[in-house]
Amino acid sequence: MNIMSNFVGSLKELMIINNLSPAGLARVSGCPETTVSGWLTGNSVPKKNNLLKLSNHFNCSFDYILGLTDDRTIYRNDISSTFDVRIMQILKEKKITKNALATMCNFHSSRFKSWLVNGNIPQTENLIVIAIKLECSVEYLLGLSYIK
Repeated sequence: MNIMSNFVGSLKELMIINNLSPAGLARVSGCPETTVSGWLTGNSVPKKNNLLKLSNHFNCSFDYILGLTDDRTIYRNDISSTFDVRIMQILKEKKITKNALATMCNFHSSRFKSWLVNGNIPQTENLIVIAIKLECSVEYLLGLSYIK
C-alpha cells in the first residue's frame, strides 16, 4: 500500500466529486494554497484539525480522506477519548508492548513516551503508520470514533 499515493488519489477524487479547485480546498481547510499543493503532490498530509475540517466538508471519515478505506462513513463518538488512552487500550487488547509497537512502526521508543506521557498527538503520517500496524482507524486512535 502506497500511503501517500492513496491519500492524493482520494483527495483529488473528493475534489472532483465536489467540484472543488485547489483554491477552494484551501478555503475549506483554512490552509494556504501552498499547503494544499503539498497535499496534492504527496509531499505532506493534513494535520488533525485540517482533517476534521475536510471530513466535515466532504462528509466522510479521516481514513477515507487518507485513502486507508473505501468506507466513507463517519462513526463519531458522543464521548471522545484521547490518543494516549486509546493506544494503551489497544496495546492491552493486542498484548503488545509500547516498545514492540515502536519497533513495528520503526519509531524510537522515546517518541511513544512523548505521545503517552506528555499528551502529544503524533503527526498524521505517524498516525497512519500506527493505525495500519494496529489494524484500526486513525479516527479510532484519536478517540473520535467507536469503530476500529
